[in-house]
Amino acid sequence: PRPVQRPIPYWGAAISAASFTRYGQLGWPILTFPANQPPELLRNQIDTYRRVYREHGHDPSRMRIALTLFTYVAEDADEAHATFERGMAHYFGFLHSLTTDAEAVQHQVYNSIPTTARLSGNPEQVITRLQALIDDFGVSDIVNITQFRGYLSHEQVMGSMRLFAERVMTAFPLTAARR
Repeated sequence: PRPVQRPIPYWGAAISAASFTRYGQLGWPILTFPANQPPELLRNQIDTYRRVYREHGHDPSRMRIALTLFTYVAEDADEAHATFERGMAHYFGFLHSLTTDAEAVQHQVYNSIPTTARLSGNPEQVITRLQALIDDFGVSDIVNITQFRGYLSHEQVMGSMRLFAERVMTAFPLTAARR
């Protein structure tokens, strides 16, 4: 597809402490990926980015911080949470299997299911959780991961995306207007 934005914006993938500092110096927007990161650590890293961004003379009104979230939305909250957890166990189990023996993977995978980057439930729960993440971390953009390495069916992915678009995004009019 042709890019809509001209010039195409650069985003920095901010994961390490050094990357939050570097992208703050450059004045680039950042994309965070807090899969297993404790909330306190992410908050401190984002605060570092904000501080360095301002110290290097960049306009705070142009600052953009994106949070990457593993997302699954369904009408039934229990089904959404159970599907999310099974999907994450599958996804992170695969990642662990690349570097760890199979027996160890089965015992460690649950500890790798993300919490900070988790967005699951029915639309009302997802709205509440998303608002809390926006308030807590001061993020301006959200990036959803909606397919967990082939675990979800096409219908599940499309249903989750549809509910997110129709019921969750509409609760955030400024965010939806930025698209």
